[in-house]
Amino acid sequence: MALDGLAEKISNLIDATGPYEASPTVCVAVSGGGDSMALALLLDRWARARGGRLIALTVDHQLRTDSAVEARQVGDWLSVQGICHHILKWHDPRATSALQENARAARYALMENWCRDNGILHLFLAHNAEDQAETFLMRLDKGSGPDGLSAMSAVTERRHCRLVRPLLSVSGRELRAFLGDQGQDWVEDPSNQNDRFERIRWRRMMTEQGLSSDGICRAAERYGQARGVLENQAAHLSARTVAVHPAGFIRIDCQGFLSAPGELGGRVLARALMAVGGAVYPPRRHKLERLMAVISGRENQIRTLGGCQIECRDDKILIARELRALPRPLPVRPGTSLTWDRRFHLNIIGGAQDAVLAPLLQPLGEQGERFIKALNPELDGVEIPRIVRLALPSLVDEKGVLSVPHLNYCRVGRGGNGLSGGAQIGDVAFRSLNSLSGSGYFVAK
Repeated sequence: MALDGLAEKISNLIDATGPYEASPTVCVAVSGGGDSMALALLLDRWARARGGRLIALTVDHQLRTDSAVEARQVGDWLSVQGICHHILKWHDPRATSALQENARAARYALMENWCRDNGILHLFLAHNAEDQAETFLMRLDKGSGPDGLSAMSAVTERRHCRLVRPLLSVSGRELRAFLGDQGQDWVEDPSNQNDRFERIRWRRMMTEQGLSSDGICRAAERYGQARGVLENQAAHLSARTVAVHPAGFIRIDCQGFLSAPGELGGRVLARALMAVGGAVYPPRRHKLERLMAVISGRENQIRTLGGCQIECRDDKILIARELRALPRPLPVRPGTSLTWDRRFHLNIIGGAQDAVLAPLLQPLGEQGERFIKALNPELDGVEIPRIVRLALPSLVDEKGVLSVPHLNYCRVGRGGNGLSGGAQIGDVAFRSLNSLSGSGYFVAK
C-alpha cells in the first residue's frame, strides 16, 4: 500500500474509535518495536492535523540488561520527530512462570496511572492483525466461547482511560514498510523468538503452516459482532433482574433471570460474581454452567464461586463476598483515599496525623461483629445478611472497632492521647472495579 494510502487508512481507523476532543491530547505505548514505532508516527500526524498532541510512553521492565538503553533510544528517535516521550520504570520485576503476564499487567498499570495523573483519556496500543489472529488461535485452543474468540476489542474502557487499538486489521508487514519509507529504524525484541512463550509458538506455527491472519481476523470480527449483541441483551436482562445493595451484595430475581436463554443468564451471573467477588477474570465456563444448573433446579444449596457465596432463597439469588482471601489488615492514616478489596472506594477522616499507631482497615469479621454488638445490640436488626456484614470494611485500633459505616457504627474518638484518635471511615461507596455490564466490545470499521 502506498504511503499516503496507509496514512489515510490509519486515520480513518482512528476516527472510527472516537469520538475525540476537538484538539485531542492522546498517549501511545511505544516499546520501540516496528508496530508501535509506526503507530506513533502515524498517530502524531493524526493528532497534529486536528490541533492536538501526542505523548509517547515507554515502559522499561528492567528484565534485560539493555532495556534502559533501548528505552532511551526510543526517546531519541521520537525526539527527532518532535514527539514528547516519557520512560516509566517497573521497579518490581520478578522472574516467574507467568513472566509475560506479570510484565503485561505492570505495563498497563504504569501507563494507565500515568494517564490518570496527567488527565489523558486515550491510550493507544499497537496490536496488529497478526496479534489478533494469534489471540484467536490461543483462545480457540482453550475452548473459548464467543467472548474469547472475538479476541481483542478495538476500544476497551478502563478505569482511568480508554485503551484504543486501531491497527487490528493492519498487518505488521504494512507497518514496517511504512517505517522503511520513512527511514525510521526500530528495535527487535529477542523475546519475540523465544518458544517459551505460548504466543510465540502460535506465531511460528502460523508461519510454518502458511496461515493468513486475514481470514482469522475476519472470524474474530464476526464473533465480536455476535458478542456485542449478546452483551447488549445481557445488560437489559441485568437491568430488569439484578438489585445491587450499597453494602456490596447482589440479589437476582429468579423468575426473570431463569426465563432468559441460558447464555444470557450465564453472562449476567458471571458479571455479578465479578462485581461482588472482585475477581480479575470471570469464572471458568464449566464451573459457571454447573452453578447455573443448581440455580435452575431451585436447589436450596449454598455454593461458592469466583470469591462469592451464592444462595437461592425466597425466589431470589443472593450473591455475597465469600469470607476467604479477604484483604489483610492495612495501616491507614487520615486523608487516605483508596479502593479496598477491589470493591469499595473509601477515605479515612479524623484522627491525628502524628498518632503513634495508625488504625487498621480490615474486614469486620466475627471478632469485630461481637465487639460492636456488645455496644449496639440492635445490630441484629440491620437488614444486611450476616455473611455480608462480616466482609464489610471496618477501621480498628488497639481497643477495638472504630468505624463501620454500613452498620451506622462509629465509636467515640479519643483524640489527644497519641493513639489513633477519632479516626473513622468517611465516604464509602460500593464501586467495584468490575462493572455489571462489562466494558463492552467494540469492532472498528
